[in-house]
Amino acid sequence: MKLLYACDIHTNRRHLKTLLNIAVRRGVNAVAIGGDVTPKVIFDQYGFDKLVYEQRKYLEGEFVPILRDFKEAHTAINIYLDLGNDDFKANRDVLEKHDGELFHLLHMTVSGLTEDIDIVGFMDVPVTPFTIKDWERADKKRQYPPVDSTIKGYVSRGSHLLNHVINVFKDTSIEEELAELGKQITKPFIFVCHTPPYMTKLDQLYSGRHVGSTAVREFIEYWAFQGLLKVSFHGHIHESPKVSGSTVDYVAGVKCYNPGQTERKLQYVVWECEG
Repeated sequence: MKLLYACDIHTNRRHLKTLLNIAVRRGVNAVAIGGDVTPKVIFDQYGFDKLVYEQRKYLEGEFVPILRDFKEAHTAINIYLDLGNDDFKANRDVLEKHDGELFHLLHMTVSGLTEDIDIVGFMDVPVTPFTIKDWERADKKRQYPPVDSTIKGYVSRGSHLLNHVINVFKDTSIEEELAELGKQITKPFIFVCHTPPYMTKLDQLYSGRHVGSTAVREFIEYWAFQGLLKVSFHGHIHESPKVSGSTVDYVAGVKCYNPGQTERKLQYVVWECEG
């Protein structure tokens, strides 16, 4: 079993085709994309009211057609993907129409990767300094985010953006969501999670500060000790490998990857295992 993983391909819309070409060239069985798939939208360029529409236009007019062409030519390569915190959740219905046909959506799901191994996905992230709040949650209940983050921003509903404030007391936390996800796990699995685990070589900003998720780290530790988690893939913090000097770290003995991402050259990981 050989899997090709990348994340944050929104840095360059050509990264998708590059990734698929690498999949064929490297002879992989599966491709996993860990969130942030639509090109970055710029408020000043499109205007506030057109942001959601511009991402939707890309998904319908470019992203899905590219994957359809790929699957028609390479039926044996399975694709697993989902949106990330820079992608508007209101547009996920574009992908849901093709779930199980062209690809398998990851968030809060457990899907078969091989007969013996599942793939488990999770896309929510801790609160950021940015304004798109569709995929943001408190890491743990009643836990306020760092002072340089903000609980205020916007969520997408239909084609519009609505003002939103994250309630760290009432809203479901990442810790609680992962507990629910864990109820679906019954056999060995790989984990695809947009945010990296806290205090690793995978979650460092240019300042050196760690901004990953404690709840994700604890989830990895728990399933590592159960002997079921084989490997964990992350992204979100594009610069972390450059800052830390590594795309891989270990949590409770489990290899965790964040290949990072750049605008000019696609960053990715090829992972192999028996099964």
